[in-house]
Amino acid sequence: MENMTTISHLPSDFPKQAFYTPDELAQVLRVHVSTVREWIRTNRLFAYRLSERVSRIPLTSVMEMLGESQPVTHRTLTEEEEDAVWAESEAEHRS
Repeated sequence: MENMTTISHLPSDFPKQAFYTPDELAQVLRVHVSTVREWIRTNRLFAYRLSERVSRIPLTSVMEMLGESQPVTHRTLTEEEEDAVWAESEAEHRS
């Protein structure tokens, strides 16, 4: 039987930021990181795939999944946005 973890709303202490890693989002929503990865894999939650192992989840996708905003049209990152996300990701991996 498929795991259908359901989150109905954002916690009151939800830290709003432009992008989340799967680990960060799992902590915020109080679910296991494998649940977040499954949501991404099954297209329940949109994430930008930066590489085979690196994903970033936009806040708008989280809110859309939880029904807390109107659906948004997903777009391709601009070159500047992509560079900023890559720089952040590289800095995380150097730590």
